[in-house]
Amino acid sequence: SPPFGKLLVYLEKAKTTESKIILPVTEDKRILELLGLPHKVSGDYVVIERDDALALLTSLGLDSNLANIQRQVQVVNSKL
Repeated sequence: SPPFGKLLVYLEKAKTTESKIILPVTEDKRILELLGLPHKVSGDYVVIERDDALALLTSLGLDSNLANIQRQVQVVNSKL
């Protein structure tokens, strides 16, 4: 699937707090690197901090708790 679709699928695995996105470290972390998105690796997790997390979610049309991510994945998949 295209990188945008892969990014959304990766974000489906995320946990969010008020100021962070926390993802498992997988090969999909490479997408964040290709986007130039600042992130930190802490043990088995990738952490995207406050402003960068907000910028990512906003640019993808997602809300802060990722409640609408399934809809975005469906939209992307329907266009493939």
